[in-house]
Amino acid sequence: MKNEKFKKHLKNIIIVFMSLTMATVFSLWLKDLRWPEATIILTYLLSVFFTSRLSEGFGYGIAASLGSVVLFNFFFTEPFFTLRVSTPDYFYTFGIMLIVSIITGTLTQKVTIETKLADEREARIKMLIEVSREFFQAMNLDQAISSLQSRLSHILQSEIFVVTYSLKEKQMVVFPTTKLNRQFQKSVDDCLKESQHISVVINQNATMRHHFFPVRSKTGPTGVIIIPQIDLNEAETELIEACCAQLALAQDRQRWIEKQQESILEIEQERMRVQLLSAISHDLRTPLSSIIGSVQTIVDNYDSISKEIILDLLGNVSSDSKWLLETVENILSMMRIQDGTIGFDFQKHIVEEIIEEVLSIFSNEKSHPIAVDIPSEAIFVHADSKLIIKVLINLIQNAIKYTPESTPISMSVKKNKSLVFFEVADLGPGLNDSEKLRIFDRFYSFKSRNQRTRQGLGLGLSICKSIVEAHGGTIRVLDNKPTGCRFVFTLKVKGD
Repeated sequence: MKNEKFKKHLKNIIIVFMSLTMATVFSLWLKDLRWPEATIILTYLLSVFFTSRLSEGFGYGIAASLGSVVLFNFFFTEPFFTLRVSTPDYFYTFGIMLIVSIITGTLTQKVTIETKLADEREARIKMLIEVSREFFQAMNLDQAISSLQSRLSHILQSEIFVVTYSLKEKQMVVFPTTKLNRQFQKSVDDCLKESQHISVVINQNATMRHHFFPVRSKTGPTGVIIIPQIDLNEAETELIEACCAQLALAQDRQRWIEKQQESILEIEQERMRVQLLSAISHDLRTPLSSIIGSVQTIVDNYDSISKEIILDLLGNVSSDSKWLLETVENILSMMRIQDGTIGFDFQKHIVEEIIEEVLSIFSNEKSHPIAVDIPSEAIFVHADSKLIIKVLINLIQNAIKYTPESTPISMSVKKNKSLVFFEVADLGPGLNDSEKLRIFDRFYSFKSRNQRTRQGLGLGLSICKSIVEAHGGTIRVLDNKPTGCRFVFTLKVKGD
């Protein structure tokens, strides 16, 4: 820092010397041309003006004023090349010249300082506008802090540290990531406690002072901006305090967004709870009533009804019970996925074994023949086999439910580079464009074209989508040719 002050002082001295030297040389040339003394005096006044304009500090302009009077006396008044004065009138001339030079230099220096301050204010306002825009465009608080650090570091030519204090988590986060020593931690705590700018020397053997500026939001101090700098002028202090205010606004905005997201999540959860209760109360009543009615009929009329009627009633009980079991399993799966409590057991599995497990479950399915097309080569996937089997079961059950009896269902597997494509296709009536857009939404269901089946709660395909996406894959529905739907989902290939 001392070296910088010396360089600045030397620069200003050179400006004074060069200005007076050039004025003297030019005035000697004017003297040879027999120009009047008034022109030479104006030349020296001009040199004082340029000195005051280019140098920093009032002293250099005054030095140039004194130097111009001395040089004018030495070179341009008789007797020449001495500091003696031949006539008393020159003292009056020297006095007027000195006063005018000092006034000119002082006014010029003031204009220079005001211009510099105006430029600094303009740069500061421009920087604050850019920071505000970047804060507004930032996706999160970390990006906003990074932008602020970059701007301040460039202007102050110093490394900037930002400490944010989370009232919710009761912990501090430092940007850039570093560990604060005890002295730093104490200074940060003092700054947060006092809620005002403090300046301390962290290392007693050094002259470097660290400045701590509190970030004050509506909820109180929520952070500190740390700047290692020996001196901060008033303009720099105002700039940093303005940046603290901008950061506080960004923190308030971030907290508002988080609260808004929490409110939206709570509203969505409440809406889903109401939908679930409504769906359960409506859709479970019918099969339960059917089961109770069938059983009550058998109990009340066991001796008077035929065996065929009893078997038919028990068949209805079995069908309704399976539907209830499937519905309850889907509800439980949906709740585990929503709560994040569903466990994934990712392992390396052969696709052929997964397909065989699915086919064994539908081995007694007589209403819809199931065709399988898988490659002869062994394909491995990294997945939870039980959940992938559940996805395929749901897709096949959907195909059975919404297609006419005796229409075939196909299940195929294809490998393409790093992905494995699973497909379940049917030859049913298909889906229109609006149904395709909503088919994977929770609680979305449409009336079955197959009168033998009961309409579900609309959870099966939503669960399929959640499971596939948890595996890093995608699922979609496409048109089948000549008619029907194709449900295709992907899994990543697992190498040998």
